[in-house]
Amino acid sequence: MPARLHTGLTALFALAVCTLTPLSAQAQAYPSQSIKFIVPYAAGGLPDTVARIVGQRLEERLGRSVVIDNRPGANGSVAAAAFATTPADGYTFMVTDGSLLSINPHLQAKLSYDPNKDFVPVALLARAPLFLALHPNVPVGNMQEFIEYVRARPGEINAPALAARIICRWKRSRPH
Repeated sequence: MPARLHTGLTALFALAVCTLTPLSAQAQAYPSQSIKFIVPYAAGGLPDTVARIVGQRLEERLGRSVVIDNRPGANGSVAAAAFATTPADGYTFMVTDGSLLSINPHLQAKLSYDPNKDFVPVALLARAPLFLALHPNVPVGNMQEFIEYVRARPGEINAPALAARIICRWKRSRPH
């Protein structure tokens, strides 16, 4: 028998054996190992709390451990960089808020990840309101009064640059 024909028949035989092998022998059911949630903030914040609640429920349903890996730093960029280099095997997830993907590209000149290419949103796990809180001695009762209070005191009130930009954008987006 010529060598090429022998090689072809061997390959065909191997393919037939693989095809006839039961599916249960070919692949293990998911999950076959621990699942990891990377959280880009320190323990105790909202993304960490949500990750722990979801992780506990997954452990109960799947019978596999869920590891919470907190990686704070650079407004989530440390965790995002780590997550972007993990294998795409369905065992590592990132539990984060929107700022990591929507605000960081505008605040940081260079990111080690591309929020549009390196991540795929899978599920909305929680909704949480965010609010602006002030010391009770500041005599304002709403956002408009706060803006007027700050404008009436140029150079007296120190507000972080991002907060100032947010307030300005909020003001511009509101109808007059």
